[in-house]
Amino acid sequence: MFQPFDSKITRNEARSHADRYVLTWGSVEPLAWRSGNSDISAGYYLAFDTDADMHGFGNLGHPLGWWRARHPDWVLYQCDRRTVAWVPGLPDNVPLDISNPAVVAYQMNTVVPYMQANGYTSLTVDVLALTNAPAACGVWTDGHRKWVQKFTGEKEDPLWTAAVMYWTAYSQWYLHAASPQVAMVVNTPGWITQGDPDEEALISHLDGFADEGGFTGFGNHLVNETSFNNRVWWAEYIQGQGKAYLVADLWQNGEPNAAQRDFAASTYLMGKEHQAALFTAQYGAYGAEHYWPEFASLIGTPCGPMYADQGAYFRKYSRALIVVNPTSKTAKVNLPKSAPFYRDMENRQVDDPLTVLRDDGYVLLTSKGC
Repeated sequence: MFQPFDSKITRNEARSHADRYVLTWGSVEPLAWRSGNSDISAGYYLAFDTDADMHGFGNLGHPLGWWRARHPDWVLYQCDRRTVAWVPGLPDNVPLDISNPAVVAYQMNTVVPYMQANGYTSLTVDVLALTNAPAACGVWTDGHRKWVQKFTGEKEDPLWTAAVMYWTAYSQWYLHAASPQVAMVVNTPGWITQGDPDEEALISHLDGFADEGGFTGFGNHLVNETSFNNRVWWAEYIQGQGKAYLVADLWQNGEPNAAQRDFAASTYLMGKEHQAALFTAQYGAYGAEHYWPEFASLIGTPCGPMYADQGAYFRKYSRALIVVNPTSKTAKVNLPKSAPFYRDMENRQVDDPLTVLRDDGYVLLTSKGC
């Protein structure tokens, strides 16, 4: 498991529960986590195309007025030349021109010394995307008299994509050159076609990849069959490159019930190898622990990759059978006869054949999964 933010977790809880997790994302208590688990990756939070945060994580950032007085040519605007290109969801973090090498150097020179002094071991980077979501366009120079266009302002923007590639390559180089070395784990929203060369190039400059939309679309919609296969493919690809893969499955209207927790676990396990982790909870419930009883289930090790059969998808583990139905139709599947029994993670015996509704998933525990 991994833990996004920890503002509602006490130091004692962090110490005593640290063995549950491989990474904390945006931690305010990195040393407490590391005192309970020396192997945990304690992440410092940074939005990739903005100044550092002003209200946490060392309060290293500055308001818009400070930037306009000192570095007005670093502030990024939309193409109307008036509207600051604020990042959606981050109303205070001042957007900076990531195509400017001095900006990227400033970000690293600001946050890395603080990380080193306060026990952080990774930089957890938010809202990095190859598409231009803020509609960023340009900067004002020469005392706000000269407009310099840097990007098109369109969502699909090759200039923006090139700047993002530069930012990730430089930042990873800087972090890896630090002593001790720092890992970079990036939340990059959205998914594209398997094997996309830009996405593969981006991943080559990351140490870990976080998919915040997960298999639930931030709780707005569950994945269809194409998106399910895409996510599993990328999970395998990313881990095959020696990178970490983190998936968050979020739910609207309350904490996930047993069926939703089973769906999160089963979809995650389809692409889990040696460098993956999961978080599932109510949308907006970051900062507190959400450690569900199902997480203690002993599933063993994978017997092979995911495969399609009987209108659903399967993956065998030595002590579990994973079944997911991301299609639009109900599937009725015969379970392998090599195992004497199957129980779900709530310890309920299941029927054979098993009816798997659309958008449903099971982690079936057994003694002879392979």
